[in-house]
Amino acid sequence: MLQRLSLLLLLIPFLSIAQNEGPRPTWVKLAEAPAPNEAWRDNGLQYLAYDHQYNVASNESFFRHTYLLESPEVVSSYSNLSVSYHPSFRSLTFHNIFIIRDGKRIDLLESHVADLIRTESSRSRLIYDSSMSMVYNLRDIRPGDILQYEYSLKGSNPAFKDHYYSSESLQRYLPLGYLNYRILIPKGEYPEFIYDGPEVVEPKEVKHESYDEFIWLLEDVPAAEFEEGEPSNYDPRPRVAISNYHSWAQLLQDAVALYQLPRLETAAVKQAALEIIGEEKDSEKQLQLLTEFVQDQVRYLGFENGVHAFKPHNPVNVLDQRYGDCKDKSLLLVALMRSLGTEAYPMWVSTYKNRNLRQDEVSPYVFNHCVMLAIHEGDTIYIDPTSSSMGGPFKDQNFPNYGKGLILKPGQKHLKPLPQGLQGSITIHDTYVVAENNSSSSSLEVSTIYKGDEADNIRHYLTNNTPESISEDYLSYYESLWPSIRMAELPEIKDDRAANIITVKETYKIDSIWEPEEDVYRAYFYAEGIRDFFRYADNPNRTAPQSLTYPKDFTYEIDLFLPEDWPVENENFSIVQPEYRYDYLARASSNKEHYNIKHHYQVLAPEIAAEDYQRFVRDHDKMSDNAGYNISFHSDDFGSIGRDPSSNKALMNILIWIVRFISLVVAVIALYLLDRYYDPLPAMEHITKEKMRIGGWMVLPLLGLIASPFVMIYSLEDAWTPEMLNNLSYMLSSKDDPDGVSYVVFVLFEHFIDIFQLAFAFLLLLQFFKYRSSLPKLMVAWYVFGLLWELILYAGMVNFELTSSYTAGKELYRPFLATFIWGTYFLVNTRVKQTFVVSRKRPAYADEVRAAQALAKEKQALRMSDTNANTEGNP
Repeated sequence: MLQRLSLLLLLIPFLSIAQNEGPRPTWVKLAEAPAPNEAWRDNGLQYLAYDHQYNVASNESFFRHTYLLESPEVVSSYSNLSVSYHPSFRSLTFHNIFIIRDGKRIDLLESHVADLIRTESSRSRLIYDSSMSMVYNLRDIRPGDILQYEYSLKGSNPAFKDHYYSSESLQRYLPLGYLNYRILIPKGEYPEFIYDGPEVVEPKEVKHESYDEFIWLLEDVPAAEFEEGEPSNYDPRPRVAISNYHSWAQLLQDAVALYQLPRLETAAVKQAALEIIGEEKDSEKQLQLLTEFVQDQVRYLGFENGVHAFKPHNPVNVLDQRYGDCKDKSLLLVALMRSLGTEAYPMWVSTYKNRNLRQDEVSPYVFNHCVMLAIHEGDTIYIDPTSSSMGGPFKDQNFPNYGKGLILKPGQKHLKPLPQGLQGSITIHDTYVVAENNSSSSSLEVSTIYKGDEADNIRHYLTNNTPESISEDYLSYYESLWPSIRMAELPEIKDDRAANIITVKETYKIDSIWEPEEDVYRAYFYAEGIRDFFRYADNPNRTAPQSLTYPKDFTYEIDLFLPEDWPVENENFSIVQPEYRYDYLARASSNKEHYNIKHHYQVLAPEIAAEDYQRFVRDHDKMSDNAGYNISFHSDDFGSIGRDPSSNKALMNILIWIVRFISLVVAVIALYLLDRYYDPLPAMEHITKEKMRIGGWMVLPLLGLIASPFVMIYSLEDAWTPEMLNNLSYMLSSKDDPDGVSYVVFVLFEHFIDIFQLAFAFLLLLQFFKYRSSLPKLMVAWYVFGLLWELILYAGMVNFELTSSYTAGKELYRPFLATFIWGTYFLVNTRVKQTFVVSRKRPAYADEVRAAQALAKEKQALRMSDTNANTEGNP
């Protein structure tokens, strides 16, 4: 018996999968999918046909998809079919999966076994809805196959069992050959038809004896354009929906019933409320304590299986377990407030449609969030119980911009417009004390003040991270601007939660604020936090509105305390538009040592219309141009703001010319001796043959050799700029940099080697065109020496932290490959050995060479004579 039971338990998943396959419903009508058309091609895919047919009587939706798979990437994506559903109230049935290859249909449904996988598509939002996915991993799918699959979903959420809702977009973000949306409505049913989008697409209506048929049939449907930055409530596609809810009052009858408070638990809820408020007698403070308890002490976590996708759990259970989703937390707070005599109601809102919720689209499925409201002393207080760490006076605490909501209160007939959330602000104040030069550190103090909803937004991060991790995050942000920056002390954080103001103070040291650029030194200062709002792509053909970070009030102020009077100008201007405002003010003190720059940016609307987008981009480009500021001085005036290295410039010039003279003398003597005394004898086997000319593959290294002197001369000239000379002069004079002198020696030695290599290149060119026998091994020495020198440079650059080891090391592959390829070529290639055979010693054994050549000719003549004799003797 136990064995049979175990076997049955093992078979249950397979039986469940088997039940998910069956014939196509008889009420479905299908037309043949259209033939492929190149006009529908998009990234290796052609979407040939899409069907969505809905039967109100059976509460069943049928879907068909037909694709032409043209690329391996598309085949990989579409060979795993996956359809999600909620098994607690819906059933999924696959009817067909087949491909058409070379005109033949190949059925796949019977030969493949599906996998049932728990999806939990909302898990990232801490919502567990028990959704499942049926997955078919299709085998032997190839580019060029036409894939078609059909399935049905039956059933709907039991929370609204007597009502139905269906919607469809009549355009895709891919071109589509054929789109068919078909609805069957029983006689006597009169649902509401809701149309949305830029145009209304009317259906074809066909009347039958027991039902009416509505068909939206479109062919050759162009792709809808998706543009980055579109508002969440914007959809350019035509859309149709049906619902048999005719009014919000009708929907409220069902919705309010879902949120009824269990009478038996009323006493337990009141007892909990009394424990939360303690000895507090002020009624407003009591409501605040209840709100903070639900927001901060009941964590957000949802189990939304079946009816609980709309129906909240029992408030007493939520109290005991201390977790719940938006519905659970809202109803709990409503119950707590009502237990103390306060009028309170749950309210449905949409976080993505918000203000664009339509009064005529009556359906519970247009909402995705639940909040609540309370009425206290004539004031309506809107509360989102899923928020946390809220600050400020209770009645003035921030409520997100949800636009419109449906209050779950009997008698409501319309969606209620909701108030605009209170606008917070961010003020950043940077104070720089700029050092005279890089021998001492500049200081930066950053004070950031968050108010209102901006304080609410940052409070969660600040309270859930240690000062050390916060400082690491902040320092990492500034290191992208100044690599030498370091934090002087941990950030100081003050949170006035009653006023909802958070102040963060940071202190930094910048060791090298001056950056050499050609013949000037610059120090850069960035209003980086505000510049993020100014970056938008320039798209002259934009057709969609651009979403804005709304509301936003941002002030960025910079105070520069300079080492001396600086020639700076006062400047101010404003850009004022209906959707945004920007004010810029730059002022210098009377002695020019203090410079103040202030940016104030406000976003006044949630989006910018497409026709105003170019004006918007032009304005924000101008704003961005002012978000960075720099001061500079000419290299020749370096001494005016710090240690004067000019006394070392003459010394550096003398050292450079000494190095050049020594390197030239050493190079001329060494290379003369090398040319004269390194004169290897060519092998007899090569010089007895006719000398070959320069040609074949050896032309490539010859061209490289010819180009080398020009490249080296240009590099030498390009390296010794006034900026380089100033840097080296400064390093000689700097007592704070122990590596300064070492670096100067390293640079001078590099200069010595560069000149020696230049002279070596001229020697190789001379020997190349004289066909000298010493050339092959000298070429090998040239490549090996170049590789070794690159290794030395690499080590030096890493030692002096001039570049990362990766950046420097990744260039080593070039000399390594050149040494390996051409070094081997000049050592072993036969043509090389028969080309470079000229030696100064060759006349000394000229008689031997002539004798060997004569012997070689005599042997060749004998071989030819024997060949002719053999040929004449053949019949």
